[in-house]
Formats: sequence, C-alpha cells, structure tokens
Amino acid sequence: MLNYGDDMLMWGWFNTIKKTYPNCFIYLDAVDPVVAQTLFPDVTCVNYLGTLAQALGTEDIIADKFADPIMLPVLKG
Repeated sequence: MLNYGDDMLMWGWFNTIKKTYPNCFIYLDAVDPVVAQTLFPDVTCVNYLGTLAQALGTEDIIADKFADPIMLPVLKG
C-alpha cells in the first residue's frame, strides 16, 4: 500500500534537489525499489539497507545491527 504523504514529500525533495543541482544523480533506498522506480522514474532506486540487514542475519533488532561497531566499523578519514 502506498503512502502518498511520504511520496509527495520525496517528490518535493527530488524536485528541489534537481533544480539546485541539475546534473546530479539521486539514489533512493526503498523497501521495494521496483515500486519506488515506478513512482520516481528519474531516480535510481535500490534496496541496499534491506539487503545489508538480511546479510547481517535474521536474529536481533535491525537498528542494533547498524549501531554495532563490530558488525559495521566506522571508517575514520
């Protein structure tokens, strides 16, 4: 089921970004990139975080996986 409020907010952000940076590439990480791609055809839609969460295992809370410095070490530059 689509959430049109969130979709309209994303559409507004994408338009603002494109007007400010006309040659930029925009990536949207979505739960279902196929559906997202139909809503935002000029944006590259991926499911990176969902795929990464699955790769880290099915046990525990997803938020804890992304906060764990051992599972995802912070790179210092």
